[in-house]
Parts: sequence; C-alpha cells; structure tokens
Amino acid sequence: MINFIKSILSSRKNLGIAVLLIIIAAIPLTVLVTQKQQEIRQRAAGEQTSLFFSSGDGCSSPITSTSFAAGQNIISLCLNTNSNTVNAFDITVSPGNGVTFTAIDEGADASNKFNTLVFKSITNGKAQLAKVDPSGSIISGTLFLAKITLNAGSSGSGNISISDATINSITSATGILSVEKPTLSYTIGGPSASASTPTPTPASGVDLSISNVYVQQEGPYPKPTTDFDPGARVGGEITAEDNGTAEGVKIKLGIWKNRGIAPTTNEASTADRTVDVWATGNGYNSIFFFPAPTTPGNYKAWLLLNSDNAISETNISNNTFSFDYTVKGATITPTPAGSCTVEWRFSGGLFSGPVTPNKSYPATFREVSSTIGWSNVGMFLDGSAVSGLSCTPNSVTGAMSCTASVNSDSAGSHTLVVKVGTTSCTPTGTSTGNFTTSGPTSTPTPTRTSTPTPTPTQGGGPQLSLRIGLHSIGSVGDNAAPTLTGGSNQNPRRPTRSATVLIFNSSGNQAGTRNGSVTYNSSSGVFTGNVSLGSLSSGTYSVKVKIDGYLVKRLPSSITVTAGQTGTIEIPQINLTVGDINGDNALSILDYNILKACFNNTSVCTTAYKTLSDLNDDGNINTQDISLFLRELSVQAGD
Repeated sequence: MINFIKSILSSRKNLGIAVLLIIIAAIPLTVLVTQKQQEIRQRAAGEQTSLFFSSGDGCSSPITSTSFAAGQNIISLCLNTNSNTVNAFDITVSPGNGVTFTAIDEGADASNKFNTLVFKSITNGKAQLAKVDPSGSIISGTLFLAKITLNAGSSGSGNISISDATINSITSATGILSVEKPTLSYTIGGPSASASTPTPTPASGVDLSISNVYVQQEGPYPKPTTDFDPGARVGGEITAEDNGTAEGVKIKLGIWKNRGIAPTTNEASTADRTVDVWATGNGYNSIFFFPAPTTPGNYKAWLLLNSDNAISETNISNNTFSFDYTVKGATITPTPAGSCTVEWRFSGGLFSGPVTPNKSYPATFREVSSTIGWSNVGMFLDGSAVSGLSCTPNSVTGAMSCTASVNSDSAGSHTLVVKVGTTSCTPTGTSTGNFTTSGPTSTPTPTRTSTPTPTPTQGGGPQLSLRIGLHSIGSVGDNAAPTLTGGSNQNPRRPTRSATVLIFNSSGNQAGTRNGSVTYNSSSGVFTGNVSLGSLSSGTYSVKVKIDGYLVKRLPSSITVTAGQTGTIEIPQINLTVGDINGDNALSILDYNILKACFNNTSVCTTAYKTLSDLNDDGNINTQDISLFLRELSVQAGD
C-alpha cells in the first residue's frame, strides 16, 4: 500500500489524480456530517423528528438558505426520524414572496415505503402531500419525502415554510411524533443567504395569541389531566393564532413550570424550557412538554408566546396562558433490588365489575419500574400462565406495554399476576389485578349483575342481537393495532348510537332496512342492542350494519330465518372502522379534508361534521383523531 501511494505521488499528474480522489471520497463524509449536525440541532430543540430542505432531487445537500435562478427550480423535503419509527406523514409547505409552486412529487422513500396515498396536490398555492403505511413496517432513518418544483420571479427574497406537519407512529405513546419545522430563506437572482444567520421574517401587523391549551400526562397511556405523577412528562397541545396580517410565523414559546405571576419578555432567560411553535390565522396546534416537579404539591405553569421578543406585535397582552396542576403522592424512591412494579390499565372492563363467565377479555398492563430486566415476562391467572402475551416498548419512554386475552373462567374471585422470571411484580394504581366473575354463589338467591339487558326495538319478527365494537372506544383497538386497547376511550361522549341493519336475500337483492339503537356497555367495552327484523320470508339472509361515521360492515356469516319466527338471533361481534365523515362508505381525502377543517375550526366544519370528526368520541378534535384516521387507512372501503 505504501509503495502504491508513493507511485501515485511520484508525478505531478498522479498527484492531481490523488487530490481528485480525496475530494470525491470526502463528499459522502461531508453529507454525513451535515446530516449529523441536523440531528444534533433537532435533539437540542427537543423534537422527536426533524424536517429539512435539500437542494435538487434528494436529501444529499441539506440547506437552510439558497438562491433561486429566475424560472424553474427544484427543492426536496426530507425527514430525519432520529431512530423513531414513522408510519404516516401529512405535510403542507407554503411558498414565499416571488415564488409559485407548480408541482409536488413523491420522493423515493415516500413512493417505496408508504404504500397508501392520502392526497397530493397544490391547493391555494400550498404544496400538500400525505401518505401512510398501514402495515406497521419499521420505517426510520433519513427519508426523502417530496420533490417540489417551483417557479421564481426575476428578483426578490423570502421564506418557504412548513405550515403544517403531522408525523405519525404506531409505536408512539400519543400516535404523533413531535417535529421540527424549518424555514428555507432564499433570494432570487442573487447570492445565497448565510445559513448561520437566519433572515428574520417580516412581521408587520402581527398579533399573536394563545387560543387554547390541551394538557395531558404523557406516557404509554396519555390522558387529559391536571393531576400528575412526580417527575412525569407534563405535555399537551397549544393552539397559537396570528390575529394580524402575516400568513404564518414561527415563534419561541417560553415555559415556566412553577411561577406565581405572568412572565414578561424581559424574563425569557429564566424560562425552564423554550420550544418553537407556529402561529397561523386559523390557529396552529403545536406540541409542548416539560418534566413535572418531583415534590408533591400544587403548582402553576405559565406559557409565553414570542418569549424572546423577536417579532414586533401590535398587541402583547394576549401572549400568556397559565394552568394549575398538582403533583400527587410521595416523591419517587428507588425500586428495591430484584423487584418490579406494573400498573393494570383499562383492560376492557375486566376490573370494573362482575364479568361474564368463560368469556375472553383483553388485559393490559404497563411497566412502571424493574431492576431485573424485562426479557422474561409472563402473565398468570390464578397461578396458570396466560398464552399470547404481546409486549411493545414505548418509543418515547421505553416502558413496556403488554396485553393478552384472558378467559374470565367460572364464577368467583380471580387474580392476575405479572412475573419477570420467578419474581412477582407489585401492582400499583387503581387495580390490584383482582376481578370477579358473576354467577351463583353459596347463597341460594342469585345476585343481579351490573350488565344492562338491551331493550328490544319495537316491531315484529325475530330480534337481531347486535354486539358492535367501535374502533378506539372501549375494548376495541384500530386497524393498525386491533388488540392494543390501552389508548382507547373508555368513556364515550355519545353512549347511544343509531344503527341501521341492511338485509339481503340469497340472490343479493336488498330485502329490507331496519333501524334501531345500540348502547355502550362499560363492562364489555362494546355497544349492544336488539333490532327487530320484522316480517321476512323463510330463507337465508346476509346482513350489513351501519353506524354514522363508520364504514359499513357485513356480518361474517349469514342468518337463517323461518317465516313467523320470534325470539332472538345471536350473531358474533363485529368491529367497525371509523373515519367516514362524509357518509360515502369510504375513507378518502374528502373525509381527511373535513377532519383537518374541524381540527383547525374553519367554517367548513359544520355541527354534524364536528361531531363525526371527534373519531374517538372524547369531546376533543386533536392530533389523536388525525393519528387514528391515518391508522385506519388500511381499510378504505366499506362492504
């Protein structure tokens, strides 16, 4: 090797070749260093992922500023996942002064790794692209998402901004990954702007305000609350509005986790945390979080928009927001060596009251702490191992979440225990793992269970006994994760739903339509009710069920009816896919546009659309609903 190098350096010609080879070899290293710098900046900002612009076609040349020639130019948009798994994305890019977007095309990774297109368009001058991979494949790394073709005028300068971005992950605690949204500054026909000195966005007539804050405790099972565990991640969404003349601005949000009075911009350096958020005319939702104190007590958190006073505003009196919260319990103490602690969660009504004998119920628990690892975990019912246990690590906290189907067994008291190896884990929280199965006891008089008896719908003929699971409610998951119900809403705002039964004869012709209702059963986590089939001729019929906002579902098997028959026909449980907001029995861009309109509270969102856009029926239209819609897209048409 040494002789080879000497032979190359022996002549001026060979020396030139060697220098050229070194330059060529250094190009990939330069790209790698640039991407690593981007990753470091992203981590410093506290975001889980980061978008960035790149010149040309691909992700090899990250840029924060550039110079456009007059006429056609091309830029690329890429995503650094920072080792997180991404399953869907929805991105809107806004042009700046003197620039017009003419086309948006899928990048190589968007085309090859995300197999379902939600939409791709230039709408109101903005470039929009959304795709999803419903299969749940592991997609991570640096991803080439989109190539934008633009037309630049003869001169000028401005900023291209990412006005809206949702990054979805099945493995994320909330389903949504936070994302850094950069701005690309540019000049037309002149030298490139300095990447190290961002050009301030003109802000004439800007009036920033906080219109809403949604607070929750983050983790494997995020929930709206103002009562937090010591050291827990206090997080949520902030809706920032620009009531002035600017189309959208990126600003600093200062966070004080315990303060008595409102902060001012002169005190920005005292903030416990500072993050970037966006403000738009219709209000833009951004994610924030901070660690709760470890000392129990009552606290007041303050949020301050434009905390660094970088943007001149016409009104600063509406830039603050505060909320009170409580840190509960005792301070965190180290877990004793050789022990583990778990918390039972929801579990489809298994722990909420007497359950039906010999019936399967989902049982879910999460890891709170363990000093003996988590590689040999098992669930045991009355001392016997439960099969089919599935565990998934949370991408944010790393905590394990496990679920299995448990048979309620015979009448009496039963106990579920989690073991790591031979060590039994201590339960914490509201449930100890004990549950009761209903049935006769030693007392001759039977006890009444808490399960309500469905009221038959008035009408002749047999009654069809419906048992319907609605996705992301109660004991039902979603299309991306059917058996994981920890994030499902256990207390739907609309516990009674109208149900339509469509009846078809053996020739496939519709033989009738029947209407009734189903009511949420908190013990089983599904909706139940009876619908009268009326008068039908003897024969075999197929049946479809429809509930507003859900795709129509055909029963897995036909029913047989005899003329004059009465009584009840029992059918298997069916689970319905949510997201059909416009009622055309399909999940499409039309539904998604309505959902985003209601998310942004625009005039397109009617009262009816607002009700149906709350996909998990928790009373809020937020990123959880957007995430759920994307997770449902593996099924896009009803039966």
